[in-house]
Amino acid sequence: MTKAQFEKWVEKWASRISKLTKTPRSTIYSIIRRNNELGSAADCQISGRPSVFQDEKLQKRVRQML
Repeated sequence: MTKAQFEKWVEKWASRISKLTKTPRSTIYSIIRRNNELGSAADCQISGRPSVFQDEKLQKRVRQML
């Protein structure tokens, strides 16, 4: 499938999927683009500080201190 054919397919199906799921077309396009770039529509790991305290031993110590 050439790039032009793929873009035509996306245009056709993105609007249909959008109507069926009642999701904005931009969201559908984003999911399709992410799938093409990464090979999966799943979320990627991000760098940076974790939002959750992971170490269970330290969690127990902190709870005991409080």
